[in-house]
Amino acid sequence: MYGIKKVAELTGISPITLRAWENRYDVVKPSRTDGGTRLYTQENVDDLLWVISERETKKITVKEAMRLLQEKKENNRTSSIQPLTLDLAYAYETKLLLALRSFHTESADKLVDEMMKMYDYEDVFHHIFIPILYRVGELWETKELQVAQEHYISHYLQQVIEHYLFKIRTTADAPKALALCPPKELHVIGLYLFSLFLKRRGMDVIFIGENTPFANVKAIVEQQNIALVCLSTTMHDYTEDIIDLIQQLEQITVNKPDILVGGNGTVKLPTELQQYIIPNLLNEWEEWWKSKSFSTDIKGEFT
Repeated sequence: MYGIKKVAELTGISPITLRAWENRYDVVKPSRTDGGTRLYTQENVDDLLWVISERETKKITVKEAMRLLQEKKENNRTSSIQPLTLDLAYAYETKLLLALRSFHTESADKLVDEMMKMYDYEDVFHHIFIPILYRVGELWETKELQVAQEHYISHYLQQVIEHYLFKIRTTADAPKALALCPPKELHVIGLYLFSLFLKRRGMDVIFIGENTPFANVKAIVEQQNIALVCLSTTMHDYTEDIIDLIQQLEQITVNKPDILVGGNGTVKLPTELQQYIIPNLLNEWEEWWKSKSFSTDIKGEFT
């Protein structure tokens, strides 16, 4: 491990520039001690030297070199991905839940890092994170978990998903999706996962999130030329709000968007609107995606 002064010496990049590159590009990112001191691995140093070489030999900007580095890392990661079997998923699920319910953030971080290096992150989220949340709900109902534990676990898992969602960049001409929950709906992990699914496949997702008043949604859809509106609800109390918004969206005559509604709260939708319901399983999302006109071969890329 190297301190920032040693890295500056090895690479010829000043500490100020190293900090700026870390904050601006978030590609070569050192770990930190409890006191906040940066610690660079040999891989970090090699990556910085690679960026310098690419910039000089190809006469490109640092931003472009960093993008190429991220692309190279993603390709290397993809080529090393292993299948996530049911047994492996359950083993990781149990270990991660144990670490989180004990508030052992460092142990949880190490487990997540290990999983992300070995398996596809969507498989990790759908086959490890979601089962953990179901188990958390069951443990909370039987009073085997405190409210503080339930909140901590949910927030931790959500933050990991958020990181992946907001690190993906799409092209300027990508079709747009709008993702939101009805007023008073606070559960958004399902919406995060579906938004991540869309961004990874090249859609530009405008993520509004939880507890959204529907008053101006129709205007936003029209102004932003939204191709897909995604609604998520876990409660039955918001059915009337969703019905009202769908009816507004159905009135759009120019560039009318597709509409999807997901979550356990969809069971109360009337029969004529059940065509908009999307199931919760990843393989069913894949089948839906293949059937859509805005499906594209362009993939979202990590920055």
